[in-house]
Amino acid sequence: DLTKNWAGKVTIIHQKKPSITLQRNIGLENVTADVVMFPDDDSLWHPGVAEETMKVYEADVDMKVGGVCAKPVTHSPLKDHQMAYKKSLGSALKVFFQPLRNSIEETLFPKPFNLYAEEKWKVLPQLPWLEKLNACLVPNMTGFRMTFRSEIIKQLRFDETIGSRVGYAPCEDMEASINILKSGHLLVAALGAHVFHHRHPSPRAPAYNYGLSQIINYLYTVSKHFDRNTKSRRSTQNYLRYKVFLYWLGSFNPNKKKLYQGSLAGWKNRKAFLEAEPSELEEIYAQVCNKTMSN
Repeated sequence: DLTKNWAGKVTIIHQKKPSITLQRNIGLENVTADVVMFPDDDSLWHPGVAEETMKVYEADVDMKVGGVCAKPVTHSPLKDHQMAYKKSLGSALKVFFQPLRNSIEETLFPKPFNLYAEEKWKVLPQLPWLEKLNACLVPNMTGFRMTFRSEIIKQLRFDETIGSRVGYAPCEDMEASINILKSGHLLVAALGAHVFHHRHPSPRAPAYNYGLSQIINYLYTVSKHFDRNTKSRRSTQNYLRYKVFLYWLGSFNPNKKKLYQGSLAGWKNRKAFLEAEPSELEEIYAQVCNKTMSN
């Protein structure tokens, strides 16, 4: 009913299995355009996002770019009188302090996914024309602002193990970004394309399972893609230990306590992932979920 008067064709496909990675892959099977964009239902585009994004793809005549993302901003494109929900104080404070937090984390607890990108940049081609387009390389793309060359992402697809047990799938965007880099392509941010993540205050998944999936999805992705002797692989335990610690800091709240307990359950299974061979990971993921997930 909502879409019947829209321009173009809208196809709605129902699936019994709640999995965003499965949903994305079903969508890809129906894509015919050269570029596919994945806006979240709670991300709001400022005017010009599509145009600024496409400028990068069009300038990339050598097909070195596999994905282009917009730049996240803290202000909404909506006017004051337009319908919107109010951001919580906690969300507002998180946005305010995020730059400082990022600076501290990059020094003391570097993200393995970022370290991996830095390793790949040393061997991947340079793009001297990016600066003229007000664009730059990025190590990965968060889900609410992902766009890809359709041909590339269709071949790589999203990993359906991530999200197979919890409908919300932390790291599915990071895993896709890693796959793009592994394929020999680069990820770029169009800095003139602004998107506001108007994050809905409702929970993404039951708190315990959310915390669990945050950790085991990270472990699964690292163990699947990163060689054992790399800096990105070696930094994983240090980074995830810090992540669990952050959950512990908020565990005075009953809901946050469940989130912490889930993350701790994931952390306790780190060796099962990190010591496994890539071919064993899907089975290990299922075993850990069966053993630790909350009903």
